Amino acid sequence: MARTTNNSNQASGSASASDLALDPYYIHPSENPTTVCVSPQLEGENNYHGWAKRMQRVLATKNKFRFVDGSIPIPREDDLNFIAWERCNNLVHSWLINSMKPQVAESVVYIENAMDVWKDLKERYLQGDRVRVATLYQEISNFKQGNARVSDYFTEMRAIARSYRTEDKIIQFLMGLNEQFQNIRCQILLMEPLPTINKVLSMVLQEERQQSYGLTPQVDAKTESSDALANSVDSHGAGRGYGRGRGNFSYQGGRGRGNNSNTTKVCTYCGKNGHTIDICYKKHGYPPNWGYTRSNNGGNSSVNNVEADHDDEVGNSNVSLTKDQYNSLLALLERNNLDNPQHSTNFVKGESSQCYSAGVAVIPPISVGLPNGNKILAHVIGKVKLNDDLILDKVLYLPDFNVNLLSVSRLVKGNNCVLSFENASCTIQEKDNMRKIGLAKQSDGLYFLKPCQVSQSISVHSIDTSSNNSGLLWHLRLGHLSFERIKCLNKRYSYIPALDHNPCDVCHMAKQKRLPFPVSNSNATSSFDLIHADIWGPFSTVSVHGFKYFLTILDDHSRYLWVIMLKTKHEVPAYIQGFVNMVKTQFGKLIKAIRTDNGPEFMLQSFYHEKGILHQKSCVSTPQQNARVERRHQHILNISRALMFQSGLPKVYWSHAIQHAVFLINRTPTKLLVDKSPFEILHGAEPNLTVLKPFGCLCYASTLPVNRHKLDARANKCVFLGFTQGMKGPNLSEFDAIKSALHSKFCIKNLGQLKFFLGLEVAHSSKGIAVCQRKYCLELLEDSGLTNSKPASTPLDPAIKLHLDDSTPLIDVGAYRRLVGRLLYLTTTRPEIAYATQQLSQFMSHPTENHHKAAIRVLRYLKHAPGRGLFFPRNSDLQIQGFSDADWGGCLDTRRSVSGYCFFLGNSIISWKSKKQTTVSCSSAEAEYRALAAATRELQWLSFLLQDLVQSCVRQPVLYCDSQSAMHIAANPVFHERTKHLDIDCHIVRLKVQEGLMRLLPIPSASQVADIFTKTPQPRSFYALVSKLGLVDIFKPPACGGADVAMPRRKITFFKLPNYVDNMQRNSKMDKDGNMERNSEMDRDNNGVTERRV
Repeated sequence: MARTTNNSNQASGSASASDLALDPYYIHPSENPTTVCVSPQLEGENNYHGWAKRMQRVLATKNKFRFVDGSIPIPREDDLNFIAWERCNNLVHSWLINSMKPQVAESVVYIENAMDVWKDLKERYLQGDRVRVATLYQEISNFKQGNARVSDYFTEMRAIARSYRTEDKIIQFLMGLNEQFQNIRCQILLMEPLPTINKVLSMVLQEERQQSYGLTPQVDAKTESSDALANSVDSHGAGRGYGRGRGNFSYQGGRGRGNNSNTTKVCTYCGKNGHTIDICYKKHGYPPNWGYTRSNNGGNSSVNNVEADHDDEVGNSNVSLTKDQYNSLLALLERNNLDNPQHSTNFVKGESSQCYSAGVAVIPPISVGLPNGNKILAHVIGKVKLNDDLILDKVLYLPDFNVNLLSVSRLVKGNNCVLSFENASCTIQEKDNMRKIGLAKQSDGLYFLKPCQVSQSISVHSIDTSSNNSGLLWHLRLGHLSFERIKCLNKRYSYIPALDHNPCDVCHMAKQKRLPFPVSNSNATSSFDLIHADIWGPFSTVSVHGFKYFLTILDDHSRYLWVIMLKTKHEVPAYIQGFVNMVKTQFGKLIKAIRTDNGPEFMLQSFYHEKGILHQKSCVSTPQQNARVERRHQHILNISRALMFQSGLPKVYWSHAIQHAVFLINRTPTKLLVDKSPFEILHGAEPNLTVLKPFGCLCYASTLPVNRHKLDARANKCVFLGFTQGMKGPNLSEFDAIKSALHSKFCIKNLGQLKFFLGLEVAHSSKGIAVCQRKYCLELLEDSGLTNSKPASTPLDPAIKLHLDDSTPLIDVGAYRRLVGRLLYLTTTRPEIAYATQQLSQFMSHPTENHHKAAIRVLRYLKHAPGRGLFFPRNSDLQIQGFSDADWGGCLDTRRSVSGYCFFLGNSIISWKSKKQTTVSCSSAEAEYRALAAATRELQWLSFLLQDLVQSCVRQPVLYCDSQSAMHIAANPVFHERTKHLDIDCHIVRLKVQEGLMRLLPIPSASQVADIFTKTPQPRSFYALVSKLGLVDIFKPPACGGADVAMPRRKITFFKLPNYVDNMQRNSKMDKDGNMERNSEMDRDNNGVTERRV
């Protein structure tokens, strides 16, 4: 359907079809939103590039790409083109969505404009980061042809390297080809200029077709290397043909006349050169007596220990010697003949424990060719053991030879080893684990492998065992004596041979030591280019502030030290991040590198990456690599010990000694800094040393003028505890532990005795401390206009349950929210209104008139006693008691239950809560158990808080619950159909009871103090619960008169714990699994309640 709102078309009145096709707002009748424009659909990062290219072409074809690239701006709504633009935008948006997988489409379906969808996908998947580029380059460089055909390899390579230049694609394609295309690869790379990539593919495909028809030899490097001797070289000149007729290195004895052209033939069956598969003896069978007749032995190596194979190996060694090597070999043979004129040397040398001759057999004579062209016959074949790892089979014995020559190909094939030739030696290693099993020394152009020494009188069929002179054996006899000591023994005992450094695994495993670490003389050129960090601790004695560790930070350039006291290692990440920010703020520099050990507390990879910091980690169990800060620990502890011994202070003050020691080290000149101090290098100014005093000395601190009378002392005796970084003055021991702990974390100021703070009024007396918010409460009543209102007996009406009703909505919602917020702050000292405030807080978004009336009733209740608040007696015991309760299905809208709990420290309430549970409970037992779990977590937090304050309870904490079902669930570890639906985290109650954190005890419902946090009781029950909370009103006149009464009488009801525990022990017993079994008479006696007046 064509657009009808275009201005130009309306102006002209008519338009041709070609004009409409060029109009971007034109929509062809066949186009619809359900069309899938691109296939395959977008899956994510893997196929985004190809998908985006195809989608761009499709949208450009439909003349709609300008709606996604931003070329057509979004018109205003009053523009005549807005309707047409909106229509085209929705159409293009639908095309994009339909061309994506559902999981991708869901992430952009709510984006209104097609241009924003295109931009979002581009920012998300078009990643140009270095990691992705490096990964792509590595994948391309490692991509090889392997077993794939050339055409398949080219197609896959071109898809991966789509972003490469054409020349780079050609080079990468050629370098990834197999070795059989080496010739054509060299030819193409030598062309100038390089042909096109399609021309290169055509040339390689032509080479592949030629090789498939056997027209081009395929060189196998492994086959070539296996046919060479240790001292062999390739011969390019004419030589004597080893076989019939004339020819150069013809494989099968050189049948007929020939030249070196046969060497270009490669058999595809056996891999040998010089013949093809149609005349391969290994496939079609060998002629009779092959390998034993004179005519077929021309190809044997000119060696003494010629390794003969009766199947196919004799006559296959195409070996030649250079002129220099040939002369060296002849000279060696003549020299051995002159040294031993009276007899011949046998092929076995060495002791019987290491060298032997076995499987010796007499065979028909085999002719062996010598380098000078002569022939010699071999009649005996056998096995030779060079050492424990090198054994030669089918070795020909030539009695006229004075040297033993080895075939490298047979040595490699028979022992599964590899040889590495160097200028002066040849190393023999096992192929699997590259263990060294032999070593040959180079001399006169040849490599000599020295096996075991054998007596000169040995015969072919016997071994002389009279002498045992192996140096390695003597090394074992002497308990793996060092080779230097063996050489020393050789000078005194001729029968102990001198031994070079042969491999010995036992010596490495038994004697290896770590090499000494070199001394590092490198220093950072600027401050904070490199910092060192390490943790010391834990110390067995906790400091006066609860510290066990300290974090040491050292600047590599200035050697300036920072020390941070720690309670746990978990604080390290926060301090490291804070230190980096401090350096940037105070010194205007960025830390470039941080060197630490491998502690998990230093593994802040995301933070280091964000700040651009290089994290240098030392090796495991190698503190020497972070030695600069490690040695600083020794320096710090040396000075700290001296300070502690000098002062005679208790060990709990060791943290002050550590901090003062670091203060002194930073101000002490050092030779490393050319007699300058770290303070001077870092700050550029000399430190002031006049403020220093002996650590632990007596000093007098002036008293504060606040609350100081004229006849009071003007100074107090104190102990000087040194200086701490960040503090203007010294540390003195006059402050008590709590003030010191607070001062170490915050900068505090002594304002005298607390009386008023943030709306909290504090009254002190000899009996205790009272905290209330009377002034705040009166101001709240005045602002609400309820100063002269009639007081209410309870915060909420017990007969009314607040819920989302259909009454008149409240017009001034803000006033309701502010009122509820001020009531929340008032619950700091008024726990009895916690439940009412919780109920009112549920309707903050849509309050009604009924909700507002309920809030006004809370204010009228407060008018009854605005000065009521908390009371903390001075003679209270450190005993925690808690109460937990729940109102099952208390919320009429969601049917969720309300949890409530409160905790007392002695007789004073210190923690309370009223909150609606997060899930619907299926039974009252479940609701009670969830409330019990929340109370248990609060009790655990309170216990940790007391531990941090270095305080302990006089007795085990107790948690009271009035639900027998919840207590049985906590005591019974067996899951059944009634409890398996509970969340796992709810069973923390059972765990903490078993750990001994608390004791779970029952309580009658009438005495459940936590009821006031889950419902609104009747006035009589409500005031009874308020009295149990320990709330007092110090502004209410005493009932009996008398102005000198500081505190009014009040009635506090609590449980006498020892009698109640004894009662429980008499009425309960433990089963064999440690679970509590309740008697039927339990809880029948409710006389465990006593009264106390304060």
